[in-house]
Amino acid sequence: QDQTDVVQEVVHQLHLDDKPLLTALNKIDRLPNSEALGELLRLPGAVPISAAHGQGLPALLAAIEQRLSAAASDAPPHR
Repeated sequence: QDQTDVVQEVVHQLHLDDKPLLTALNKIDRLPNSEALGELLRLPGAVPISAAHGQGLPALLAAIEQRLSAAASDAPPHR
């Protein structure tokens, strides 16, 4: 929890509160139970992954793509 509080504070200090947040939750294979994962999934933009096992990587890539597509469609036209 402390680490997420620090991240939220830095996001606020940088005035990025209005930007979509993506939180990659690595090492989910080490969680003791599904309850622990459920608590973590309450974080903004949470995507559970295990980089070592390749678990959740397609979902992470899809989430990144979705956010980039949304940002591109919100951007003013390039001249």
